[in-house]
Amino acid sequence: MLYLALVLLLTFLVLSALLWGTTRLLQAMLYENVEADLLWRAPAAAAAITAYLGVWALFNYIAAEPGQTDLPFDNIFNFTTEKVSERPITEFVAERGSAKVKYTRHDLSGSPPRHEYRSEPDRHLWSPARDRDVQAIVIKEGDKELRFKADPEHARFVEEDGRRYLSDEGFGRITTPRGGGAFVRVLLNVLHFVVWFVCLWLLLRFQWLHALGLAVALWLVMTFVVPFILKVGVEAKGARPPAQTATHLV
Repeated sequence: MLYLALVLLLTFLVLSALLWGTTRLLQAMLYENVEADLLWRAPAAAAAITAYLGVWALFNYIAAEPGQTDLPFDNIFNFTTEKVSERPITEFVAERGSAKVKYTRHDLSGSPPRHEYRSEPDRHLWSPARDRDVQAIVIKEGDKELRFKADPEHARFVEEDGRRYLSDEGFGRITTPRGGGAFVRVLLNVLHFVVWFVCLWLLLRFQWLHALGLAVALWLVMTFVVPFILKVGVEAKGARPPAQTATHLV
C-alpha cells in the first residue's frame, strides 16, 4: 500500500500544478478577473479529487481476491458484469451416472499459455463438446467440494446453489457474475464526474456552465488514467498468497 500512497501523492502534485496553470489561463481568456486565491484553491481541488481516487482504490482493494489482476470496480469503459478467474482449476471429477473420473490439468508450452485436462489413469483428453454424457463435475476449493451441474442448453456447468459457472469455451476458469456490483461501479464513475464538477464550480470558481463542460473533458481524460492508479492497490493485494486455492482431490 506504500506504493499506492506514493502514486496518490504524485497524482495530487500533478493535479495541483495542472489545475493552477489551466485555471489561470482559461479564466484570463473567459473572465475579466482571475480568481485571486488559486494558490490554495487549486491544491484543495486536487486534494479532493485525489482523496476520491483513494477511496475508489480502497473499494477495489477490499473487493479484490488475492491473485486477482482485473478491477472489481473499473472505469465505465471497461465495464463488465462478470469476473473470470485468473488461474484455471487444477483438477476436477467428472460424474457419469455412478461412475466418477478424475481429470488433472496439464499446462502446454507456447504463447499465450494453454492447458488441457486428462483423465487418470487412462489419460483420456477432456473435451466438453465430446463429453456430453457428464452430468456434473466436482471441484475441491479449500476444504469444500463444489458441484457444478451440466447445463447443455447454455454449454456450461453451473454451481449448485450458486451463480458461478464453467463455460465450455475456455473451460477451466470459473466465471462469477457480479450482479449488484454493477450498481456500485456505475455509482463510482458518476461520483467521479460529480467531484470534478463541484471542484471546478465551487473551488476554482468557474461559472457552472463552464465548469460542466470542463468537468466532462477532464472526467473523460482521467477516466483512462484511473485504472492505472486503481490497479496499484489490487496488485498489492495480489502479492499475498491466495487464501483459498483449488487443491488435489482425494
